[in-house]
Amino acid sequence: MGEPRIACQLIIFGARNREDLPGVLKEVAEAGYAGIEGGGPGVMSAEEMQKLLDGFGLKLAGVHSGFGNFENLDDTIAYMKTMDCKLLMCSGVGDTSRGLVAYQEAAETFNDVGRRCREDGIKFCYHNHSWEFQKFDGVTGMEKLYELTDPKYVYMCWDFYLFEYLSIEGVFCEQVFKVPQLS
Repeated sequence: MGEPRIACQLIIFGARNREDLPGVLKEVAEAGYAGIEGGGPGVMSAEEMQKLLDGFGLKLAGVHSGFGNFENLDDTIAYMKTMDCKLLMCSGVGDTSRGLVAYQEAAETFNDVGRRCREDGIKFCYHNHSWEFQKFDGVTGMEKLYELTDPKYVYMCWDFYLFEYLSIEGVFCEQVFKVPQLS
């Protein structure tokens, strides 16, 4: 079994990851990370990004996309394939003031995106935050999303700290701990 490798999500650097990407990558590499989770196409070509990452001994572990940024999914998949990146991460479901409807519509979108990703050997993952645990008529948005997404196409990237922080327990929590793991 190889050494565990950990990547750093560049969002923690705020605007600096857009203004000084080489400086950010240098710090990430010096901190001992093996890779990054960053944005997809748009800032630079996959070839330029690969060259930059190679210069710091880093890999693109995952691409992060916000909800509603799937209109250029083909470009994102091509970018990821060029860089041998296998994880597309998403967080958010749109306008949560719409209640469970937002989660129902997001689940449909996520199943479609996940199906398309799977065809290209990429795993589509949803990363939760605390707001998905707001209840609407006794059901959390996260429960609805979990219920309506197909685990063949949508992997959950759970922030387990929130389970403790929000005191989440019961049947849903038991189901979550049986979720298939990324392999």
